[in-house]
Amino acid sequence: MATHDYVLDNASGAAFRTDLNNALSAIATNNSNSSDPATTFASQFFANTSTGIMRLRNTGNSDFVNLFTLTGGPAFSVDGTINSVNIGKGANSVAGNTVLGEGALDASVSGGNNTAIGKNALTALTSGVNIVAIGSGALDAVTTSNNHVAVGYNALSANTSGEKNTAVGSSALAVNTEGGKNVAVGYVVLEDNTTGSENTGVGESALADNSTGSNNTSCGKRALKSNTTGDNNTAFGYHALEENTTGTGNVAIGKDAMKTSTTENNNVAVGLGAAEKSTSASDYVAIGRHALNEQTTGDSNVAVGLNSGANVTTGSQNTFIGNSSGDLTTTGSNNSVIGYLADSSSNSASNEVTLGNSSISALRCQVQTITALSDQRDKTDIVDSEDGLDIINALRPRKFTWAMREPSDNDGKTELGFIAQEIDAVLGDKNNYIRAVYKSNPDKLEASYGKFVPILVKAVQELSAKVTALEAG
Repeated sequence: MATHDYVLDNASGAAFRTDLNNALSAIATNNSNSSDPATTFASQFFANTSTGIMRLRNTGNSDFVNLFTLTGGPAFSVDGTINSVNIGKGANSVAGNTVLGEGALDASVSGGNNTAIGKNALTALTSGVNIVAIGSGALDAVTTSNNHVAVGYNALSANTSGEKNTAVGSSALAVNTEGGKNVAVGYVVLEDNTTGSENTGVGESALADNSTGSNNTSCGKRALKSNTTGDNNTAFGYHALEENTTGTGNVAIGKDAMKTSTTENNNVAVGLGAAEKSTSASDYVAIGRHALNEQTTGDSNVAVGLNSGANVTTGSQNTFIGNSSGDLTTTGSNNSVIGYLADSSSNSASNEVTLGNSSISALRCQVQTITALSDQRDKTDIVDSEDGLDIINALRPRKFTWAMREPSDNDGKTELGFIAQEIDAVLGDKNNYIRAVYKSNPDKLEASYGKFVPILVKAVQELSAKVTALEAG
Protein backbone atom coordinates (compact mmCIF):
# COMPACT_ATOMS: atom_id res chain seq x y z
CA MET A 1 0.00 0.00 0.00
CA ALA A 2 1.44 3.35 -0.99
CA THR A 3 0.70 6.95 -1.72
CA HIS A 4 3.06 9.61 -2.97
CA ASP A 5 3.16 13.31 -3.67
CA TYR A 6 4.74 12.52 -7.06
CA VAL A 7 7.45 15.10 -6.50
CA LEU A 8 10.98 13.68 -6.94
CA ASP A 9 13.45 15.79 -4.95
CA ASN A 10 17.13 16.16 -5.73
CA ALA A 11 18.96 13.56 -3.68
CA SER A 12 21.86 11.11 -3.70
CA GLY A 13 21.53 8.05 -5.90
CA ALA A 14 20.19 5.67 -3.26
CA ALA A 15 17.74 8.20 -1.81
CA PHE A 16 16.49 9.25 -5.23
CA ARG A 17 16.01 5.60 -6.23
CA THR A 18 13.93 4.96 -3.09
CA ASP A 19 11.76 8.01 -3.74
CA LEU A 20 11.24 6.96 -7.37
CA ASN A 21 10.33 3.39 -6.37
CA ASN A 22 7.75 4.74 -3.89
CA ALA A 23 6.19 6.91 -6.61
CA LEU A 24 6.07 3.94 -8.99
CA SER A 25 4.53 1.76 -6.25
CA ALA A 26 1.81 4.36 -5.66
CA ILE A 27 1.06 4.40 -9.37
CA ALA A 28 1.07 0.60 -9.61
CA THR A 29 -1.33 0.17 -6.67
CA ASN A 30 -3.63 3.06 -7.62
CA ASN A 31 -2.65 4.96 -4.51
CA SER A 32 -3.94 2.09 -2.39
CA ASN A 33 -4.38 3.21 1.23
CA SER A 34 -6.88 3.31 4.06
CA SER A 35 -7.18 7.10 3.84
CA ASP A 36 -7.25 9.70 1.11
CA PRO A 37 -3.90 10.65 -0.44
CA ALA A 38 -2.39 13.75 1.08
CA THR A 39 -1.62 15.10 -2.38
CA THR A 40 -4.36 14.84 -5.03
CA PHE A 41 -4.61 15.47 -8.74
CA ALA A 42 -7.56 15.70 -11.13
CA SER A 43 -8.46 12.27 -12.62
CA GLN A 44 -6.34 10.47 -9.99
CA PHE A 45 -7.23 6.89 -8.98
CA PHE A 46 -7.49 5.97 -5.30
CA ALA A 47 -8.04 2.43 -4.02
CA ASN A 48 -9.57 2.95 -0.56
CA THR A 49 -8.73 -0.19 1.39
CA SER A 50 -10.81 0.98 4.35
CA THR A 51 -14.14 1.09 2.41
CA GLY A 52 -13.10 -1.35 -0.32
CA ILE A 53 -14.03 1.16 -3.06
CA MET A 54 -12.09 2.20 -6.15
CA ARG A 55 -12.43 5.97 -6.49
CA LEU A 56 -11.59 8.58 -9.14
CA ARG A 57 -10.73 12.25 -8.48
CA ASN A 58 -13.12 14.60 -10.29
CA THR A 59 -11.79 17.01 -12.90
CA GLY A 60 -12.13 19.92 -10.50
CA ASN A 61 -9.85 18.10 -8.04
CA SER A 62 -12.39 18.73 -5.28
CA ASP A 63 -13.62 15.25 -4.43
CA PHE A 64 -13.41 11.56 -5.24
CA VAL A 65 -16.17 9.71 -7.13
CA ASN A 66 -16.94 6.06 -6.36
CA LEU A 67 -16.38 3.67 -9.28
CA PHE A 68 -16.71 0.08 -8.07
CA THR A 69 -15.70 -2.17 -5.22
CA LEU A 70 -12.21 -3.57 -5.07
CA THR A 71 -13.78 -7.04 -5.53
CA GLY A 72 -15.54 -6.00 -8.76
CA GLY A 73 -19.07 -5.20 -7.50
CA PRO A 74 -21.09 -1.98 -7.82
CA ALA A 75 -19.87 0.96 -5.82
CA PHE A 76 -23.20 1.82 -4.16
CA SER A 77 -24.65 0.22 -1.03
CA VAL A 78 -26.92 -2.87 -1.17
CA ASP A 79 -30.00 -0.64 -0.83
CA GLY A 80 -29.26 2.71 -2.39
CA THR A 81 -29.96 5.08 -5.25
CA ILE A 82 -28.44 5.96 -8.56
CA ASN A 83 -29.56 9.32 -9.94
CA SER A 84 -32.63 9.14 -7.61
CA VAL A 85 -33.47 5.61 -8.77
CA ASN A 86 -33.94 3.15 -5.90
CA ILE A 87 -32.16 -0.15 -6.28
CA GLY A 88 -31.94 -3.12 -3.97
CA LYS A 89 -34.59 -4.52 -1.60
CA GLY A 90 -36.40 -1.25 -1.01
CA ALA A 91 -37.31 0.43 2.26
CA ASN A 92 -36.33 -1.58 5.33
CA SER A 93 -34.49 -4.04 3.09
CA VAL A 94 -37.15 -6.76 3.60
CA ALA A 95 -36.12 -10.24 2.52
CA GLY A 96 -37.49 -11.33 -0.85
CA ASN A 97 -38.15 -7.82 -2.17
CA THR A 98 -36.59 -6.51 -5.38
CA VAL A 99 -36.58 -2.81 -6.27
CA LEU A 100 -35.52 -0.78 -9.29
CA GLY A 101 -37.10 2.59 -9.88
CA GLU A 102 -37.50 6.15 -8.68
CA GLY A 103 -39.78 6.11 -5.64
CA ALA A 104 -40.34 2.36 -5.97
CA LEU A 105 -41.25 0.41 -2.80
CA ASP A 106 -40.09 3.28 -0.63
CA ALA A 107 -42.76 3.34 2.13
CA SER A 108 -42.50 1.73 5.56
CA VAL A 109 -42.37 -1.77 4.13
CA SER A 110 -42.81 -4.96 6.11
CA GLY A 111 -44.24 -7.27 3.42
CA GLY A 112 -41.89 -9.54 1.54
CA ASN A 113 -41.50 -11.33 -1.79
CA ASN A 114 -42.46 -8.23 -3.77
CA THR A 115 -40.94 -6.94 -7.00
CA ALA A 116 -41.21 -3.26 -7.91
CA ILE A 117 -39.67 -2.00 -11.14
CA GLY A 118 -40.50 1.48 -12.43
CA LYS A 119 -41.16 4.96 -11.08
CA ASN A 120 -43.43 4.83 -8.01
CA ALA A 121 -44.12 1.16 -8.47
CA LEU A 122 -45.51 -0.11 -5.14
CA THR A 123 -44.59 3.24 -3.61
CA ALA A 124 -47.31 3.02 -0.94
CA LEU A 125 -46.96 -0.66 -0.08
CA THR A 126 -46.55 -1.53 3.57
CA SER A 127 -47.53 -5.08 4.50
CA GLY A 128 -48.67 -6.53 1.17
CA VAL A 129 -46.86 -9.65 -0.02
CA ASN A 130 -46.27 -11.65 -3.21
CA ILE A 131 -46.74 -8.72 -5.59
CA VAL A 132 -45.11 -7.96 -8.93
CA ALA A 133 -45.37 -4.38 -10.20
CA ILE A 134 -43.49 -3.40 -13.36
CA GLY A 135 -44.06 -0.02 -14.94
CA SER A 136 -44.36 3.61 -13.92
CA GLY A 137 -47.22 3.97 -11.43
CA ALA A 138 -47.94 0.25 -11.35
CA LEU A 139 -49.84 -0.60 -8.16
CA ASP A 140 -48.70 2.70 -6.68
CA ALA A 141 -51.68 2.98 -4.28
CA VAL A 142 -51.73 -0.52 -2.83
CA THR A 143 -50.79 -0.80 0.83
CA THR A 144 -51.84 -4.09 2.37
CA SER A 145 -53.48 -6.28 -0.29
CA ASN A 146 -51.65 -9.28 -1.71
CA ASN A 147 -50.89 -11.50 -4.68
CA HIS A 148 -51.08 -9.08 -7.62
CA VAL A 149 -49.28 -8.87 -10.95
CA ALA A 150 -49.25 -5.46 -12.65
CA VAL A 151 -47.17 -4.88 -15.77
CA GLY A 152 -47.51 -1.59 -17.66
CA TYR A 153 -47.91 2.14 -17.12
CA ASN A 154 -50.46 2.78 -14.33
CA ALA A 155 -51.52 -0.87 -14.30
CA LEU A 156 -53.68 -1.41 -11.20
CA SER A 157 -52.66 2.09 -10.18
CA ALA A 158 -55.62 2.78 -7.87
CA ASN A 159 -55.93 -0.65 -6.31
CA THR A 160 -56.24 -0.51 -2.54
CA SER A 161 -57.96 -3.56 -1.08
CA GLY A 162 -58.63 -5.73 -4.13
CA GLU A 163 -56.83 -9.07 -3.98
CA LYS A 164 -55.26 -11.41 -6.54
CA ASN A 165 -55.56 -9.22 -9.65
CA THR A 166 -53.46 -9.56 -12.79
CA ALA A 167 -53.06 -6.57 -15.10
CA VAL A 168 -50.76 -6.55 -18.13
CA GLY A 169 -50.87 -3.48 -20.34
CA SER A 170 -50.85 0.29 -20.08
CA SER A 171 -53.67 1.46 -17.76
CA ALA A 172 -55.03 -2.07 -17.42
CA LEU A 173 -57.32 -2.14 -14.35
CA ALA A 174 -56.09 1.41 -13.75
CA VAL A 175 -58.88 2.56 -11.41
CA ASN A 176 -59.65 -0.74 -9.75
CA THR A 177 -59.95 -0.25 -6.00
CA GLU A 178 -61.66 -3.22 -4.37
CA GLY A 179 -62.30 -5.67 -7.23
CA GLY A 180 -60.50 -8.97 -6.87
CA LYS A 181 -59.39 -11.93 -8.96
CA ASN A 182 -59.56 -9.96 -12.23
CA VAL A 183 -57.32 -10.65 -15.22
CA ALA A 184 -56.68 -7.84 -17.70
CA VAL A 185 -54.29 -8.28 -20.61
CA GLY A 186 -53.98 -5.48 -23.15
CA TYR A 187 -54.10 -1.69 -23.48
CA VAL A 188 -56.77 -0.12 -21.19
CA VAL A 189 -58.38 -3.50 -20.54
CA LEU A 190 -60.82 -3.22 -17.61
CA GLU A 191 -59.56 0.36 -17.30
CA ASP A 192 -62.67 1.67 -15.48
CA ASN A 193 -63.25 -1.33 -13.25
CA THR A 194 -63.58 -0.33 -9.60
CA THR A 195 -65.23 -3.11 -7.59
CA GLY A 196 -66.08 -5.72 -10.22
CA SER A 197 -64.51 -9.09 -9.51
CA GLU A 198 -63.51 -12.26 -11.31
CA ASN A 199 -63.53 -10.65 -14.76
CA THR A 200 -61.17 -11.67 -17.55
CA GLY A 201 -60.37 -9.29 -20.40
CA VAL A 202 -57.86 -9.97 -23.17
CA GLY A 203 -57.37 -7.54 -26.05
CA GLU A 204 -57.22 -3.77 -26.49
CA SER A 205 -60.16 -2.05 -24.70
CA ALA A 206 -61.78 -5.35 -23.73
CA LEU A 207 -64.21 -4.65 -20.86
CA ALA A 208 -62.70 -1.16 -20.77
CA ASP A 209 -65.82 0.56 -19.37
CA ASN A 210 -66.70 -2.13 -16.85
CA SER A 211 -67.11 -0.68 -13.37
CA THR A 212 -68.90 -3.10 -11.06
CA GLY A 213 -69.84 -5.97 -13.38
CA SER A 214 -68.47 -9.34 -12.31
CA ASN A 215 -67.80 -12.79 -13.74
CA ASN A 216 -67.42 -11.53 -17.31
CA THR A 217 -65.01 -13.00 -19.85
CA SER A 218 -63.98 -11.11 -22.98
CA CYS A 219 -61.31 -11.93 -25.53
CA GLY A 220 -60.79 -9.69 -28.55
CA LYS A 221 -60.33 -6.02 -29.29
CA ARG A 222 -63.24 -4.02 -27.77
CA ALA A 223 -65.06 -7.19 -26.76
CA LEU A 224 -67.60 -6.20 -24.08
CA LYS A 225 -65.98 -2.76 -24.22
CA SER A 226 -69.02 -0.78 -23.01
CA ASN A 227 -70.11 -3.19 -20.29
CA THR A 228 -70.56 -1.35 -16.98
CA THR A 229 -72.60 -3.41 -14.53
CA GLY A 230 -73.57 -6.47 -16.58
CA ASP A 231 -72.58 -9.83 -15.07
CA ASN A 232 -71.87 -13.34 -16.32
CA ASN A 233 -71.26 -12.41 -19.98
CA THR A 234 -68.86 -14.17 -22.32
CA ALA A 235 -67.54 -12.49 -25.48
CA PHE A 236 -64.91 -13.90 -27.84
CA GLY A 237 -64.10 -11.99 -31.01
CA TYR A 238 -63.39 -8.51 -32.36
CA HIS A 239 -66.22 -6.16 -31.20
CA ALA A 240 -68.23 -9.06 -29.76
CA LEU A 241 -70.87 -7.67 -27.37
CA GLU A 242 -69.06 -4.34 -27.72
CA GLU A 243 -72.01 -2.10 -26.77
CA ASN A 244 -73.44 -4.20 -23.96
CA THR A 245 -73.88 -2.09 -20.81
CA THR A 246 -76.06 -3.88 -18.27
CA GLY A 247 -77.11 -7.08 -20.05
CA THR A 248 -76.36 -10.32 -18.24
CA GLY A 249 -75.90 -13.99 -19.04
CA ASN A 250 -74.99 -13.48 -22.73
CA VAL A 251 -72.58 -15.53 -24.85
CA ALA A 252 -71.20 -13.97 -28.06
CA ILE A 253 -68.53 -15.73 -30.09
CA GLY A 254 -67.34 -14.30 -33.41
CA LYS A 255 -66.49 -10.93 -34.91
CA ASP A 256 -69.33 -8.45 -34.29
CA ALA A 257 -71.49 -11.08 -32.62
CA MET A 258 -74.18 -9.22 -30.62
CA LYS A 259 -72.20 -6.05 -31.34
CA THR A 260 -75.03 -3.54 -30.71
CA SER A 261 -76.71 -5.38 -27.85
CA THR A 262 -77.02 -3.06 -24.84
CA THR A 263 -79.37 -4.41 -22.17
CA GLU A 264 -80.26 -7.87 -23.49
CA ASN A 265 -80.17 -10.93 -21.25
CA ASN A 266 -79.66 -14.67 -21.61
CA ASN A 267 -78.74 -14.83 -25.30
CA VAL A 268 -76.33 -16.93 -27.35
CA ALA A 269 -74.78 -15.73 -30.62
CA VAL A 270 -72.08 -17.75 -32.36
CA GLY A 271 -70.70 -16.72 -35.75
CA LEU A 272 -69.49 -13.69 -37.68
CA GLY A 273 -72.13 -10.98 -37.28
CA ALA A 274 -74.55 -13.26 -35.47
CA ALA A 275 -77.34 -11.10 -33.94
CA GLU A 276 -75.09 -8.14 -34.73
CA LYS A 277 -77.86 -5.50 -34.73
CA SER A 278 -79.97 -6.83 -31.89
CA THR A 279 -80.52 -4.18 -29.23
CA SER A 280 -83.18 -5.12 -26.70
CA ALA A 281 -84.29 -8.67 -27.49
CA SER A 282 -83.83 -11.51 -25.02
CA ASP A 283 -83.68 -15.28 -24.73
CA TYR A 284 -82.57 -15.94 -28.32
CA VAL A 285 -80.04 -18.27 -29.92
CA ALA A 286 -78.22 -17.38 -33.15
CA ILE A 287 -75.66 -19.84 -34.48
CA GLY A 288 -74.07 -19.23 -37.87
CA ARG A 289 -72.70 -16.32 -39.84
CA HIS A 290 -75.23 -13.45 -39.83
CA ALA A 291 -77.85 -15.57 -38.11
CA LEU A 292 -80.56 -13.19 -36.77
CA ASN A 293 -78.36 -10.41 -38.14
CA GLU A 294 -81.14 -7.79 -38.49
CA GLN A 295 -83.01 -8.63 -35.28
CA THR A 296 -83.68 -5.63 -33.05
CA THR A 297 -86.38 -6.42 -30.49
CA GLY A 298 -87.60 -9.95 -31.27
CA ASP A 299 -87.56 -12.35 -28.31
CA SER A 300 -87.06 -16.10 -27.98
CA ASN A 301 -85.93 -16.69 -31.57
CA VAL A 302 -83.71 -19.64 -32.44
CA ALA A 303 -81.70 -19.57 -35.68
CA VAL A 304 -79.15 -22.20 -36.60
CA GLY A 305 -77.31 -22.00 -39.91
CA LEU A 306 -75.64 -19.50 -42.23
CA ASN A 307 -77.96 -16.49 -42.67
CA SER A 308 -80.76 -18.28 -40.83
CA GLY A 309 -83.41 -15.77 -39.76
CA ALA A 310 -81.08 -13.10 -41.13
CA ASN A 311 -83.84 -10.54 -41.83
CA VAL A 312 -85.98 -10.94 -38.73
CA THR A 313 -86.46 -7.55 -37.08
CA THR A 314 -89.24 -7.68 -34.48
CA GLY A 315 -90.59 -11.19 -35.00
CA SER A 316 -90.51 -13.42 -31.92
CA GLN A 317 -90.62 -17.07 -30.91
CA ASN A 318 -89.43 -18.32 -34.30
CA THR A 319 -87.29 -21.38 -34.93
CA PHE A 320 -85.11 -21.51 -38.05
CA ILE A 321 -82.84 -24.48 -38.72
CA GLY A 322 -80.74 -24.71 -41.89
CA ASN A 323 -78.61 -22.43 -44.02
CA SER A 324 -80.67 -19.39 -45.10
CA SER A 325 -83.75 -20.86 -43.44
CA GLY A 326 -86.33 -18.25 -42.51
CA ASP A 327 -84.41 -15.45 -44.20
CA LEU A 328 -87.69 -14.14 -45.67
CA THR A 329 -89.26 -13.54 -42.26
CA THR A 330 -89.11 -10.03 -40.81
CA THR A 331 -92.02 -9.45 -38.40
CA GLY A 332 -93.64 -12.89 -38.36
CA SER A 333 -93.76 -14.80 -35.07
CA ASN A 334 -94.13 -18.35 -33.78
CA ASN A 335 -92.91 -19.97 -37.00
CA SER A 336 -90.90 -23.17 -37.29
CA VAL A 337 -88.87 -23.37 -40.50
CA ILE A 338 -86.60 -26.32 -41.13
CA GLY A 339 -84.34 -26.94 -44.12
CA TYR A 340 -81.99 -25.26 -46.56
CA LEU A 341 -83.62 -22.14 -48.05
CA ALA A 342 -86.90 -23.04 -46.35
CA ASP A 343 -89.16 -20.04 -45.73
CA SER A 344 -92.53 -19.14 -44.29
CA SER A 345 -95.24 -18.13 -46.76
CA SER A 346 -94.49 -14.42 -46.34
CA ASN A 347 -92.26 -12.07 -44.37
CA SER A 348 -95.03 -11.31 -41.86
CA ALA A 349 -96.63 -14.78 -41.69
CA SER A 350 -97.03 -16.19 -38.18
CA ASN A 351 -97.87 -19.54 -36.61
CA GLU A 352 -96.59 -21.63 -39.52
CA VAL A 353 -94.50 -24.78 -39.79
CA THR A 354 -92.42 -25.10 -42.97
CA LEU A 355 -90.49 -28.26 -43.81
CA GLY A 356 -88.02 -27.83 -46.66
CA ASN A 357 -87.81 -25.59 -49.71
CA SER A 358 -89.70 -25.60 -53.01
CA SER A 359 -87.56 -28.45 -54.36
CA ILE A 360 -88.80 -30.99 -51.80
CA SER A 361 -90.63 -33.83 -53.59
CA ALA A 362 -91.42 -36.20 -50.72
CA LEU A 363 -92.37 -35.81 -47.08
CA ARG A 364 -91.29 -39.03 -45.39
CA CYS A 365 -92.16 -40.50 -42.02
CA GLN A 366 -92.78 -43.99 -40.67
CA VAL A 367 -96.45 -43.11 -40.06
CA GLN A 368 -98.68 -41.75 -42.81
CA THR A 369 -100.79 -39.23 -40.95
CA ILE A 370 -100.27 -36.33 -38.61
CA THR A 371 -102.07 -36.50 -35.28
CA ALA A 372 -103.67 -33.21 -34.20
CA LEU A 373 -105.73 -32.03 -31.24
CA SER A 374 -109.46 -32.80 -31.70
CA ASP A 375 -110.79 -32.97 -28.14
CA GLN A 376 -114.49 -32.06 -27.72
CA ARG A 377 -113.61 -30.20 -24.54
CA ASP A 378 -111.63 -27.74 -26.63
CA LYS A 379 -114.47 -27.01 -29.08
CA THR A 380 -117.81 -25.15 -29.03
CA ASP A 381 -120.74 -24.44 -31.39
CA ILE A 382 -120.57 -28.03 -32.74
CA VAL A 383 -123.10 -28.71 -35.60
CA ASP A 384 -123.34 -31.19 -38.48
CA SER A 385 -121.62 -30.08 -41.69
CA GLU A 386 -123.70 -29.45 -44.79
CA ASP A 387 -120.70 -29.29 -47.12
CA GLY A 388 -120.38 -32.46 -49.11
CA LEU A 389 -121.24 -33.68 -52.57
CA ASP A 390 -121.96 -30.22 -53.95
CA ILE A 391 -118.40 -29.12 -53.33
CA ILE A 392 -116.84 -32.39 -54.48
CA ASN A 393 -118.77 -32.23 -57.75
CA ALA A 394 -117.57 -28.67 -58.34
CA LEU A 395 -113.89 -29.43 -57.86
CA ARG A 396 -111.71 -30.08 -60.89
CA PRO A 397 -108.91 -32.62 -60.38
CA ARG A 398 -106.10 -31.67 -62.74
CA LYS A 399 -103.02 -33.16 -64.36
CA PHE A 400 -100.23 -30.60 -64.68
CA THR A 401 -96.48 -30.08 -65.09
CA TRP A 402 -94.54 -27.88 -62.67
CA ALA A 403 -92.97 -24.73 -64.19
CA MET A 404 -92.27 -22.60 -61.12
CA ARG A 405 -91.51 -18.90 -61.31
CA GLU A 406 -88.48 -19.51 -59.13
CA PRO A 407 -86.18 -22.37 -60.21
CA SER A 408 -86.98 -25.65 -58.47
CA ASP A 409 -85.89 -29.26 -58.74
CA ASN A 410 -89.59 -30.08 -59.27
CA ASP A 411 -89.73 -28.15 -62.55
CA GLY A 412 -90.76 -30.48 -65.37
CA LYS A 413 -92.40 -33.04 -63.09
CA THR A 414 -96.01 -34.05 -63.91
CA GLU A 415 -98.50 -34.64 -61.10
CA LEU A 416 -102.19 -34.90 -60.27
CA GLY A 417 -103.78 -32.33 -58.00
CA PHE A 418 -105.76 -29.13 -57.87
CA ILE A 419 -105.30 -25.48 -58.82
CA ALA A 420 -105.51 -23.19 -55.81
CA GLN A 421 -107.36 -20.45 -57.70
CA GLU A 422 -109.99 -22.96 -58.94
CA ILE A 423 -110.53 -24.31 -55.42
CA ASP A 424 -110.92 -20.75 -54.15
CA ALA A 425 -113.53 -20.03 -56.83
CA VAL A 426 -115.51 -23.13 -55.82
CA LEU A 427 -115.41 -22.44 -52.10
CA GLY A 428 -115.90 -18.68 -52.11
CA ASP A 429 -116.59 -17.46 -48.57
CA LYS A 430 -116.67 -21.05 -47.33
CA ASN A 431 -112.88 -21.03 -47.55
CA ASN A 432 -112.94 -18.88 -44.40
CA TYR A 433 -113.74 -22.01 -42.38
CA ILE A 434 -112.73 -24.85 -44.74
CA ARG A 435 -109.32 -23.19 -45.26
CA ALA A 436 -108.36 -25.37 -48.19
CA VAL A 437 -106.69 -22.37 -49.89
CA TYR A 438 -103.92 -20.70 -47.86
CA LYS A 439 -103.57 -17.04 -48.81
CA SER A 440 -100.88 -15.76 -46.44
CA ASN A 441 -98.86 -14.75 -49.49
CA PRO A 442 -101.23 -13.65 -52.32
CA ASP A 443 -98.39 -14.10 -54.79
CA LYS A 444 -98.04 -17.78 -53.88
CA LEU A 445 -101.38 -19.45 -53.12
CA GLU A 446 -101.21 -22.81 -51.42
CA ALA A 447 -103.71 -25.67 -51.15
CA SER A 448 -104.40 -28.03 -48.24
CA TYR A 449 -105.81 -31.23 -49.74
CA GLY A 450 -106.34 -32.75 -46.30
CA LYS A 451 -109.06 -30.17 -45.59
CA PHE A 452 -111.33 -32.09 -47.98
CA VAL A 453 -111.47 -35.23 -45.80
CA PRO A 454 -114.55 -34.12 -43.80
CA ILE A 455 -116.20 -32.99 -47.07
CA LEU A 456 -115.47 -36.35 -48.72
CA VAL A 457 -116.93 -38.16 -45.72
CA LYS A 458 -120.09 -36.04 -45.97
CA ALA A 459 -120.27 -36.68 -49.73
CA VAL A 460 -119.98 -40.44 -49.19
CA GLN A 461 -122.73 -40.25 -46.56
CA GLU A 462 -124.97 -38.36 -49.00
CA LEU A 463 -124.30 -40.91 -51.73
CA SER A 464 -124.87 -43.73 -49.28
CA ALA A 465 -128.26 -42.28 -48.36
CA LYS A 466 -129.20 -42.10 -52.06
CA VAL A 467 -128.10 -45.70 -52.65
CA THR A 468 -130.12 -46.82 -49.63
CA ALA A 469 -133.17 -44.96 -50.95
CA LEU A 470 -132.77 -46.51 -54.41
CA GLU A 471 -132.38 -49.96 -52.94
CA ALA A 472 -135.50 -49.47 -50.84
CA GLY A 473 -137.49 -48.09 -53.82
